[in-house]
Amino acid sequence: MRWHQFLQEHGDTRRLGRRIIGTFQHSVPASLIRILGALAASGFMLVAVRHELIPGSGDLSAPGRNMLFILMLAAGLWMTEAIPAFAVSLLVIAMEIAILARPGAEISGDTLSWETFIHPWSSPLIWLFLGGFVLAHAAVKTGLDSIVARRIIGLFGNRPHFLLFGVMAVTFVLSMFMSNTATAAMMLALLGPVINSLQPSDPYGKGLSLGVAMAAAVGGMGTIIGTPPNAIAAQALSESSPISFLAWMTIGLPPAVALFLLAWGYLCIRFPARQERIPVEAVMRAPGATVPAAALKWNLFIVLAVFLFVVGMWLFETAHGIPAPVVAFFGIAALSVTGVVTAADMRSLPWDVLILMAGGLALGAGVEKTGLAQWMVGLIPDDLTGPLLVVLFAVMAVLMSNFMSNTATASILVPVVAAFAVGSAQTLVLPVALCCSCAMILPVSTPPNAVAFAGGNLKPGDFIPGGILMALLGPVIIYLWMQIRF
Repeated sequence: MRWHQFLQEHGDTRRLGRRIIGTFQHSVPASLIRILGALAASGFMLVAVRHELIPGSGDLSAPGRNMLFILMLAAGLWMTEAIPAFAVSLLVIAMEIAILARPGAEISGDTLSWETFIHPWSSPLIWLFLGGFVLAHAAVKTGLDSIVARRIIGLFGNRPHFLLFGVMAVTFVLSMFMSNTATAAMMLALLGPVINSLQPSDPYGKGLSLGVAMAAAVGGMGTIIGTPPNAIAAQALSESSPISFLAWMTIGLPPAVALFLLAWGYLCIRFPARQERIPVEAVMRAPGATVPAAALKWNLFIVLAVFLFVVGMWLFETAHGIPAPVVAFFGIAALSVTGVVTAADMRSLPWDVLILMAGGLALGAGVEKTGLAQWMVGLIPDDLTGPLLVVLFAVMAVLMSNFMSNTATASILVPVVAAFAVGSAQTLVLPVALCCSCAMILPVSTPPNAVAFAGGNLKPGDFIPGGILMALLGPVIIYLWMQIRF
């Protein structure tokens, strides 16, 4: 199905993304089988640890064993997609409260309070992400995102390589501040007329679609709000090595740019255009290209002003001292008070992503406070340290993220990696979070991949070569940058 037709039939980009991802949901019988499989695997692990069938199991406390069961069950449910990802997070929190926080559950001499597992919902990082969601929704609602995209794309001319670079650059930047699903859907909707104007045998159309998907994925590495794994890593480092908004950009943006250039070079070689000029003027005739009505122009100005103010305050946080989540809160208030964001808009925000993040943070808190993380660290050979350890977890992050939510992957790996952190927390935790954005091998590896695949001009095999390239070189580039940065 062509993109402009798809957009007309399914509505705005945010709803479009949700419908696309929904096509990969499983039937009820299949879900029940997956649930039973996850329960069996986690139950077997619990029995093995309880009866000390695994070396060192005797050193794990009873709360730690229970937490291992919860962790294994969550990993199984996330990996098999037996139930929605956000539902797994709610189940994790409920099980932690019911099993670990009941009266008499002694952990290090103190009873673990149930508020420990609810607290992540009010984490400052949740508010920071909520602010990003509100800003992104306002940009989509007023058409600011498409206006900026068209203006910038027009600067790169109609030569294939430069146009591809411009399309990917716009996608990359927008994904740093917006949902990568909505960004990919919006960009592909804009490019629909261009892709449709090409000959069916011209591979350049595939290159444009894949360029949007790959740029949207790596663009999220650039900011804390770019993708949930970044927030999970920042939370894990909040006590030992707090990271500001600008500091994260200095860490995540350079490897993201390197991977962006790598992806662009690969696509130029792999999907060359068969014509010297691309009809880029078709972008201006894409759906939604009309000038906003007078009533919307004022809202457009408000959104632009608030966006520039909020992002500017985030970038100069160290100068004025106002925490980024507080700035995000005032951005939400400004857009709400001015009427740009209504009650209906607030209800339409991706709250499931925030719930997923909260569940991941709660899972990390349980793994840390029950001693499970330290026990898992003890299972790793003593000679596996330094570069080998970083590379091991980085590769695990990429592999797992190709088959399950990258937020779920970070929720599982980051607490364990953080337990290794003795004077080197950032060099261990950050590569894991960043590598979660390098998973692009399958159409369902990332939401942008799914959006691109739904456009109809890509086959599953088109994702594999570029996905393998990013999976192999992504951890290497990230590791090398961490060695330079720290």
